Amino acid sequence: MDNAAQPHHMDKHTDKVTLTNGYWFYFRDENRQFAIHGSGYSGKESVYLNDQLISSLRNYRRHSQHQFNVAQDNYRVEFNVTSILKGEIVCSLYKNEQLLETETKAYTQDTTSTSLKKIGLFFVGGIITGALAGLIAAKLFG
Repeated sequence: MDNAAQPHHMDKHTDKVTLTNGYWFYFRDENRQFAIHGSGYSGKESVYLNDQLISSLRNYRRHSQHQFNVAQDNYRVEFNVTSILKGEIVCSLYKNEQLLETETKAYTQDTTSTSLKKIGLFFVGGIITGALAGLIAAKLFG
């Protein structure tokens, strides 16, 4: 039997993080397959066990956790946002307080300085666009 976790049916891009697809993390423990999803825009987090939703919440903070029991085992899933600029999230699965696995995914693989440069360019572009729109409006209506 293949020990790799299979993608959830709602995961449209498997390894790619997008605003519409969000963040998908996959873990396997014994015969239990966990698919963990974090929305790219709504803050909704969902934990699936063998394709059944077992935990869901909305979170807008940098850290969250889901706790649940399966048979005699206590599980915890933790989300940690490690970089807001890169959209980087670390997802960890714990079983009976022992770390089983951790996976990191990011919206962009850019470095922090590259991300800041892009934000700066958008900011400057917005200023120029706003100034041009103001000049045009002044000429037309002024």
